[in-house]
Amino acid sequence: MTNSDYEDQSPEFEHEYSQGKNQFDAATAAGNDKVDNLEVKACVTAYGRSLASSIKIFDIQPGAYFTNYTLQSPSRPSPQRIHLRPCYVEDDYGKYVVGPLEYALGGEREERWKEMRTVHAAMGYITPDEMCQAFSQVSGKKVTYIAIPDPQLHAIVQSFAGSRAAGRVIEMYRGIREVGYYGGDDLKPNNAHLAKPADTFWQTLKARPEVIKKIFEGEA
Repeated sequence: MTNSDYEDQSPEFEHEYSQGKNQFDAATAAGNDKVDNLEVKACVTAYGRSLASSIKIFDIQPGAYFTNYTLQSPSRPSPQRIHLRPCYVEDDYGKYVVGPLEYALGGEREERWKEMRTVHAAMGYITPDEMCQAFSQVSGKKVTYIAIPDPQLHAIVQSFAGSRAAGRVIEMYRGIREVGYYGGDDLKPNNAHLAKPADTFWQTLKARPEVIKKIFEGEA
């Protein structure tokens, strides 16, 4: 497991990439068929798939962590109709992981995952307005979405994480705005394979009244 290093001054996180590349090279040389997940994921995943080895690679990409909307400021620099994809990792991410793992271990019942090279771990897309409606319905409070302009968000992130991290955050949200998270891919095939369905954003909120209470009491 490698970790994001925002102090790394290399343009494209070459240090992280070399760590992930070394893991695949070592696993292939040793005849192993398992490699732990890693950062610089897209580049290292592409490298791993380029190797002629027995390693089965599933790229299981979680949606926006539900805690982004409870432990941090929920405002983001996005237009009202942009499509977000929340995922409550603690309860739901494992639902997307167990099938590929069982298939990789030879589980015949999990053959449906055979053609799934990339798994998008999110129940569905949701807009900021729809998200606010869900918070309003569950809390009984009026919730309004206000977008933060890029320069303002850059200044906020830079104040506690530095300019390099701030620049990466701006790039990330620009990608969501202009390309779409998951590139706008259909999430139905990913969810159709689940043995147990993941919760919608509204269901996740409704099941956690204590979290909602803390948010609107100013404790979270």
